[in-house]
Amino acid sequence: MRFAGGDGRLRPSKNTIAFTLIELLVVIAIVTILAALLFPALDRARERSKATRCASNLRQIFAAFTMYLHDFDDVVFWKAADIATEGMDWYVYGGRETGNANTGQGGLFNRIAPRPLNRYVGSIEVFRCPADAKPILWPNASSAMPHFDWVGNSYNYNANGNPFDGSPGGFNAIRFSSVRDPAKTALFLDAGLVKRLGEWHRGGKGSVCFADGHVSFMDAFSAADGVDWTWAP
Repeated sequence: MRFAGGDGRLRPSKNTIAFTLIELLVVIAIVTILAALLFPALDRARERSKATRCASNLRQIFAAFTMYLHDFDDVVFWKAADIATEGMDWYVYGGRETGNANTGQGGLFNRIAPRPLNRYVGSIEVFRCPADAKPILWPNASSAMPHFDWVGNSYNYNANGNPFDGSPGGFNAIRFSSVRDPAKTALFLDAGLVKRLGEWHRGGKGSVCFADGHVSFMDAFSAADGVDWTWAP
């Protein structure tokens, strides 16, 4: 409703101003409610995207692994008297070869070059999990950093058996065709699951690549006892 002022101009009435303010408050309330509903959905979508990219990385790593086996007569990497300094450990099968902050184990993480699978991938970024972003204060490290920055790789390789309880296993120096149950034998997996580095992925889950090449997004802790899968080829 409008009325004429003393100067003859039309001005809004007080009722119109009050109604406009109410409308504005209603709109703000609606936007707030929609945002509260939307943000968790966006967060879940981001987490799903990370899990999808992580699984894609592991599939590319497995493809590189199969090409390596073709070139090396089906024999998986190598063994040594001390896996921690000379053998194929959990991480140096691929990833960043120099500039890694971990200088332990006789400098292993900056000494194995080229890392065996690097020649078979387009970029070493496939060895970096998109969820590997949480800074961790590692032993003897001067500052906190993600796992990839520490050793140049976000994914564990099953080098020597069950990392949870130390039971034997591992693929080093065996013929890959001798694996008894590829669909249930862990080959590569998120280091966050093994190192228990908080929640890389929502719910404490992570990606596990099995010896037949399929990737599962799962809770490794519940399967660590070997009921659902094994570390022994």
